Amino acid sequence: GGDHGVELTDEYHAIRREIEELP
Repeated sequence: GGDHGVELTDEYHAIRREIEELP
């Protein structure tokens, strides 16, 4: 998303990718 001044961990992004893969 946009820049909310929050540093997200690589693990978070990895999980998000898996979620986006779902229907």
